[in-house]
Amino acid sequence: MSLSLIHILNPFDSQSTDQQRIQEVTFQSIANALTHGTGHLKVRVCATRYSEDVSPLPKYMTELPNLSRSVLDFGDFNPKRRYPLIADILAEAVKLNGDYYIYTNMDIALQPSFYDFVSEQIRKGNDAVIINRRRIPWGYANKEVSEMYLLKGKKHPGFDCFVFSKAIAEQLILGHICVGIPFIGVALAHNLFAFANRLAFYDHARLTFHLGMEVMPPRQPDYYWHNRREFFNNVKPALWPHFDVSSFPYGRDWLPIRLVRWGLNPSLFIWMNTKLLLRKILL
Repeated sequence: MSLSLIHILNPFDSQSTDQQRIQEVTFQSIANALTHGTGHLKVRVCATRYSEDVSPLPKYMTELPNLSRSVLDFGDFNPKRRYPLIADILAEAVKLNGDYYIYTNMDIALQPSFYDFVSEQIRKGNDAVIINRRRIPWGYANKEVSEMYLLKGKKHPGFDCFVFSKAIAEQLILGHICVGIPFIGVALAHNLFAFANRLAFYDHARLTFHLGMEVMPPRQPDYYWHNRREFFNNVKPALWPHFDVSSFPYGRDWLPIRLVRWGLNPSLFIWMNTKLLLRKILL
């Protein structure tokens, strides 16, 4: 029996030729992955964006209703940039009533075997999967996507590809966190840590890739601090009762190794995880 999977994206028009090329690579890689195979999944790739974003979308992509709100509705920002809220993007996807969902940032390209791999993860009983990207040099930006597939690249510590069940999708707590800014991945990942019954985490696999070797993008202070405050003041407190530290990445490693890995990952917080560890020990 096939299961339905909704892969939701948020394409956007840009005057930047670099951004245009990044999205072209992403679109082509998705087309190739769909052609390669989707296992027992019936994959539907969808997009939601603002009404002013009018560039043609690939034929395989279903356009959902336009977004209306942005982060600008929830604070004063300089410069003013209309970043969408991740909660609004996912809300449009959930309306389609899929069995599973995928969210990836627009700078995340897929290896051909991506959907086959996701299908196998779901078949194994995982209700959530996080896949970290590989970074490949920007010098390959104008090469064929088939050449990009061959590069091993380097691992990246951040979270930017999320697979989750309908049951998880209906519980997500994301506040007013916006896309395109740090802490979107943190917020989504911690929701999966909180609500997944069986989470699979892949931080070395060659399943997705990103053009560019940077680890952290340049900060846009107003937006960065908005997302950070939203996570620590609103999202984290709501998720806290649902956390079990053993479900976090590296949560079952030998304690010294676990602490080192938490400390080296900018998307995990050693002080918070240590509190959760103490709570688990003392209960």
